[in-house]
Amino acid sequence: QSNWVISIETSFNQKGAYKKYPVEYDTLPYPYYNLRLNYAEVPIMMHYNDKYQIVFIHGFSYARLVSMKEIEHGSQIDWNTRTGPYSQGDWNLLLDVRFRLYAGLHFNMRYAYSMAKIRTRTYTNATGTWTRDQFNNLLSFRLIYVFNEHNSE
Repeated sequence: QSNWVISIETSFNQKGAYKKYPVEYDTLPYPYYNLRLNYAEVPIMMHYNDKYQIVFIHGFSYARLVSMKEIEHGSQIDWNTRTGPYSQGDWNLLLDVRFRLYAGLHFNMRYAYSMAKIRTRTYTNATGTWTRDQFNNLLSFRLIYVFNEHNSE
């Protein structure tokens, strides 16, 4: 029996950023910044099972932006997935580790990072103008139950 397995899954992920308060001298309304990007994602992963106690996983995923909401200085920005500045597709590298807790119950940690920028944004303030590329960077924790798991005990 091989310790290597390939899997595919589908998931819904919400990524974004939030900052309630602006810098101390700013009097702009709250929230200062709130971004929610909703993705339908399909990860393809290769698993290495170490006696079904711990599983190391790596792979990649494609995520499609299905909806979004952006609020800046208390005002919602009026754009959607087609008119907004965010890429509609997001390719991610994945690193994952899963620990068996009991029977088919596992604790899972996953790290995902965009392989390409999702947006380029230009900022301007009193001190100047600068441009920054933005990427998704996600750390998630999950409880997973695996049905019909065949372990080596």
